[in-house]
Amino acid sequence: MSQIIYNNILVGVDGSKESENAFDKAVAIAKRNEAKLFMTHIVDVRSFATVEAVYKKTVLRTP
Repeated sequence: MSQIIYNNILVGVDGSKESENAFDKAVAIAKRNEAKLFMTHIVDVRSFATVEAVYKKTVLRTP
């Protein structure tokens, strides 16, 4: 059975424990394969929509 060789690895991180584990795994694979490791930071914009809605209600409230 042939071994898979990775040249480029992309890992997304968002500050969670799961993404930390994925990053650790990606680093190990990159070292083992002498591959380039690309990292991207993921932002959950759904949380911004909630904050924005609350902000608009607070700021735009008329007395």
